[in-house]
Amino acid sequence: MNLEQKTITSVEVSEMVGKEHKELLRDIRRYAKQFAESKIALGDFFEESEYKDANNQSRPCYLVTKKGCEFIAHKLTGVKGTEFTAKYINRFHEMEEAVKKPLTAFEQIALIAQGTMELEQKVENVEQKVHSIENDIPLFGVESDEISAHVKRMGVQLLGGKQSEAYKDTAIRKRVYTDIYNQLKREFGLYDDDGKTKSYKALKRKDLAEAHEFVDCYTLPAYLAEQIRDCNAQIRIGGADGV
Repeated sequence: MNLEQKTITSVEVSEMVGKEHKELLRDIRRYAKQFAESKIALGDFFEESEYKDANNQSRPCYLVTKKGCEFIAHKLTGVKGTEFTAKYINRFHEMEEAVKKPLTAFEQIALIAQGTMELEQKVENVEQKVHSIENDIPLFGVESDEISAHVKRMGVQLLGGKQSEAYKDTAIRKRVYTDIYNQLKREFGLYDDDGKTKSYKALKRKDLAEAHEFVDCYTLPAYLAEQIRDCNAQIRIGGADGV
C-alpha cells in the first residue's frame, strides 16, 4: 500500500483477483506495450517498482493506481470482475479514510507497538537465517584440523600406541584411518551427486559436535581388530622365543 500516491502493489492485486503474481506481471507488461504503441501514459495506471519476498530478495512488481485497477477490472468478466471491483474500491476508500482521519493517542501507541513487533519479528527472522547459514556452511580450517587430530588420536589408541608394531605397520595403520573416515562420511552423508564420497572437510558446522562424538564412539570392524591383535601378539611371541 502507498498512501501518498494512492496505489496498491501488483502483489496485493494478484491476491484480490486470485491470480499468480507472475501471471499478473505478464499481463501488465503486455498492457504497457500496448499503452506505448497508443502513446498512453503508463504512469496513470501502473508504475514499475520492487518488493521484498519472504527471503528478503528484491522482486519486480508494479504500483497500481485506481485507474490501473479499473483497467484490470474491465479485463475480468463475471463474478471475478465484480468481486475485484468491490475489493479495490473498498481498498482505496480505506486508504483515503486513513489519510483524512487523524489517529488518536491510543491508535498512535498501538501503531508504534505494532511496528515494534514487526521489527522484532524481522530481526528474529534475520538472526535465524544467519544462524542457519553459519551452521550449514562447511567446517572452518581449524575445525577440520580438530577432526583430523581427533581421528589420529583414536587411531593411535586402537593400534596400541605409537610404539606398537601394528602402528608401525603402514598398511594396517592406513586401513584403520581409512575405515574411521569412511564410516564418518557414511554417518553424515558426505556424498556428491555421483555417489562418490566427499572429504570429511565437507562436514557441516552444525554436525561438528556429533562428529567428535562419533569418533569417540568408533569401534574397529572385527577383521581389523583381529589384524591388530595378531600383529602385536606375533612380535611379543617372537621376542619371547628369542630370549
